[in-house]
Amino acid sequence: MLTQIYNAMLRTTHFPQKWKHAEIVMIPKPLKPTQNPSSYRPISLLSIFSKLFERLLLPKLLPYFSPAIPDFQFGFRRQRSCEQQLHRLAEEILEAFENREVCQGLFLDTEKAFDRVWHPGLLYKIKPLLPDTYYRIIQSFLSNRTFHVKCDDACSSAQPIRASVPQGSVWGPILYLLYVGDIPTQRGTSSFMFADDHAVLARNSSGVAASTALQSLVDDVQEWTQMWRINMNNDKSCIATFTLRRKFQTLPVTMNNSPVPPANVVRYLGVHLQQRLTFDSHVSELVKRTRARINLLKPLMGPKSTLSLDYKRILYLTMIRPIWQYGCSVWGLACKSQIQRVQSQQNRALRMITGAPWFVRNSVLHRDLNIPEVQTTIENTMYRLRNQITDLNTPAFTELLRSWNRQLEPRRLKRKRTADIS
Repeated sequence: MLTQIYNAMLRTTHFPQKWKHAEIVMIPKPLKPTQNPSSYRPISLLSIFSKLFERLLLPKLLPYFSPAIPDFQFGFRRQRSCEQQLHRLAEEILEAFENREVCQGLFLDTEKAFDRVWHPGLLYKIKPLLPDTYYRIIQSFLSNRTFHVKCDDACSSAQPIRASVPQGSVWGPILYLLYVGDIPTQRGTSSFMFADDHAVLARNSSGVAASTALQSLVDDVQEWTQMWRINMNNDKSCIATFTLRRKFQTLPVTMNNSPVPPANVVRYLGVHLQQRLTFDSHVSELVKRTRARINLLKPLMGPKSTLSLDYKRILYLTMIRPIWQYGCSVWGLACKSQIQRVQSQQNRALRMITGAPWFVRNSVLHRDLNIPEVQTTIENTMYRLRNQITDLNTPAFTELLRSWNRQLEPRRLKRKRTADIS
């Protein structure tokens, strides 16, 4: 029956109206006042038959869509990850350090990115890419969409959706990538995108020249956003300078007639970045969160818990270690003393799990529980990531692979680089 329906949809290029209706469920955000509407996260629920059709047709659409998505866009793409993008960005900064350059980073925030996609503009962009049948089915998919909000047993009336890619859909993410795929780039800058998280770096021996390159790019981006009805959030965007110099000069970068606020520490894809890329603030945040999680789970992992040793070990591996393991191949470039701070938290957790007395060595606890030390985890993660990127060998990683190969040559700086931990 479904096969007949799906084939009929392709023949008629019509998407059923009932499948274009979304039910919005409001999920409260933790530790937020329940009286404030902004304290709730809307979750869009769509027909399973609609999502199944999208999933089945997506492999047919991707060959047409992929050439229109830039290589520096890593969001919602196969064999791309946050950690890979973080490595591209970190290596660009470290190369600037090695060459005595000033590297300025512009971190742009798009206001309600997925909710502001202009349907006529999106259809205009995808029409040259697709055969007529596929274009018309997507046109029908986007048109006349509606939603209602459900709260407990109460439901609002149906309301039209005049913009946005359908939240919760299979095609929504790839359609968003196509909509922002022609965002301007500038010679002398490097772009890094993960969905709507956009960072741009400009390197130069002169900080003023780096600022000028970023300003030129911002001017082009402003013109582009006005054309495609996209709003950049000045308050949440920021600019950061990465350099080892004690003295340097830069120029303010303006967007929407106001300067982009500078920041000493920026958070990109969950990792805190500082001027000298020491990762001190990021490690401090990891230690704080790890300690809090250990304290929270102490009743289950401590000596008074009735759980078996195997379950306590699983609890640590699934609930605590992922806090610091994410991005560890990037922040693992930090100095030994910073990595030891994370290791101390792991030692504390393992001693709590086993109830071992003070005279038992930490290395014995790691061996008996078959849990590697933090530095070993970093090295293993970096080894797997490097092999994965080397095997892919796509244009997106060309410069990253060159940077890794240059690290095998004599270097000016003695600070740790990726080649040293893999």
